[in-house]
Amino acid sequence: MSKLLKIKKELSIKGACEYLSQVLAEPVSTLQLYELAIERHLTISVQFHSVIEIEQGHLFKSNNEPYYSDESNSLSVGFDSNLYFEGEVAYATGTWDLSMFGSEFEDIDRLYRQEAGTTAWRSSMNRPVILKKGDIYCKLKGVKSQIDTESNVIVEQSLPPESQEKADCLSLNYYEHDLVIRTEELLRFVQSLNDEPKVEQHKEKPLSPKKLNSLLVLINALCENSNIDPTTRGVAVSLARMTEVSGTPLTEDFIRSHLKLIPEAVEKRRE
Repeated sequence: MSKLLKIKKELSIKGACEYLSQVLAEPVSTLQLYELAIERHLTISVQFHSVIEIEQGHLFKSNNEPYYSDESNSLSVGFDSNLYFEGEVAYATGTWDLSMFGSEFEDIDRLYRQEAGTTAWRSSMNRPVILKKGDIYCKLKGVKSQIDTESNVIVEQSLPPESQEKADCLSLNYYEHDLVIRTEELLRFVQSLNDEPKVEQHKEKPLSPKKLNSLLVLINALCENSNIDPTTRGVAVSLARMTEVSGTPLTEDFIRSHLKLIPEAVEKRRE
C-alpha cells in the first residue's frame, strides 16, 4: 500500500481504511473514518464524475470583507469570519475538499449514522454545499427546476443549457460522485498522530467558580444573540471550527465540557 500511495493522489473510503489499518496496526472502520471527518481530524474530499457548476467564494474577516457584501452573497462561518461569493456561475471538474461549513456536513453525518445504525440528524440551517481547494471556496450549484429540496438528488446528469436558472445544491448527491481521501491528507493525519505533544511551559491558575459562572452566562448570551443553541448536538464541532478559522483553536472536548455547564450557571444567575 505504501508504494501505491506514492503514485495515487487519492484513495477511496475503503482504501483509506485499509491503509490506516495497516499503518496504525489496528482496525480502522468506515464508521471511524466518517467520525474523524465530522470531528475535523481528517478531511474527506469528493471526486465528481462530470463537469460541475460552482459559484466561487473567498474567506474574509468580518471587518475586512468587501463593501458590497450582504446577507444575500455572504455566509458566516465563525464569530468574525465570513465567506463572500462572487455571484457568477462557472464550470469546474476534478476533486474538491469538503469544507464542512455547509450541508456536506449533513451528508457525511448521514453516512456515519447509517454505518452506526442510528437516525441521521438534519440541521435547520439549510446551507448550501461548500467545497474547498486551497484558499478557494465555492458553492455547488445546479438547475433550480431539477433540485429536489427534500432529497436533493438529481437523476439526469446532462449539462443544462445556460439559460436555465441556477440554485444552490443542498446535497452532494445532485452530481454523481465518489468520496475519497487525498493521499497527502492521509500522510498528514498519520504524522499528526506521531507528533509529540507540546509541553506546557506554565500551569494556568484556574478560574474561581464565581468568575467561571459569569463567563458561562456571557457565552450563553452571545450564543443566543447568534441563534446558537449550546445544547444542540454537534454544536461543539461547529464552534471548534470557528475557533480554528479565527486562528485561536480550541478542542471540541474543551468546548463540549464547558457548554454542558451553561444551563446550571444560567439557572444560578437567575435565582
